[in-house]
Amino acid sequence: MDFIISINIVIFLVLLMIGVIYSINERTRIVGLTNFQIDKETLSVFFIMGIVGAGIMFLVFLTNKEFGFIQIESTNDYISTVKQIPENFISAFNEEILFRVFVFLALFHLSGNKLIALVVSSLIFCLLHAPEDLIGILSYFIAGLMYGLAFLKLKSIWAAVGLHFTWNYFQGAIFGFPVSKSLHKVILIL
Repeated sequence: MDFIISINIVIFLVLLMIGVIYSINERTRIVGLTNFQIDKETLSVFFIMGIVGAGIMFLVFLTNKEFGFIQIESTNDYISTVKQIPENFISAFNEEILFRVFVFLALFHLSGNKLIALVVSSLIFCLLHAPEDLIGILSYFIAGLMYGLAFLKLKSIWAAVGLHFTWNYFQGAIFGFPVSKSLHKVILIL
């Protein structure tokens, strides 16, 4: 598994460099797709996708509760819950910039096909999170597709960031499910 992770890191870094170079050379074409500006429209998209992410995670929580997969314990640690907001936001923002902007754009530039770029960037996203089982692989891959689709359909990086941020925040800080830290460790090492 370490070999696969190492190969994936190399592929990720190569695509990241290609994506950065392509973004610099084609910045006027990239602006329309990424929509980095912050205005009423992008804030609306961010918050709407945030509600979607929180809602989906709430449904995951209810499903797990209904089937008896989880046991509810309350810690009432509100300060820790609030402290996780910036960490989760920064993490989601960084991952979305890396995967939905640079890696996606590199793959799109190389293949000329948004679907191929979406699927391959989601696969790389999945593998860099180093899932340990089939459920983890499916979860990260589908999450990558979901974030990528939000980015493509709404033509705003803020859509993907809003969805990713609230997904992770509600998953960990609110509902107490584990949230992967593997990717963060990989990015910090680089």
